[in-house]
Amino acid sequence: MIVDSIGGDITNDDFKGIHATAQERSERYLDKKLEKLLTDEQKTAEKDARKAAKDAGKTPAESRKAVDEALKLTDDQKAKMKDLQKQNTELNRKIVDALKK
Repeated sequence: MIVDSIGGDITNDDFKGIHATAQERSERYLDKKLEKLLTDEQKTAEKDARKAAKDAGKTPAESRKAVDEALKLTDDQKAKMKDLQKQNTELNRKIVDALKK
């Protein structure tokens, strides 16, 4: 059990729910940033690759690989993507740390 800053108790189940919500929000934030990073053609290619992977019953790892191949990111886009993923990881870490206090 985690004690919050106003003296109430947060159960582990509460924590998991809060963490899942925070992670979903940070993923939506990342998606919005990625939306600006990709060209219209890349967005279409990503959507088509995701659908094809899902229809083919591919694993999540296989799906990610198919999407990565379909996107054909430039070196600049790859660098920006890596930075966005790093920012998202840091945001998730800060959320978890704040919830543990």
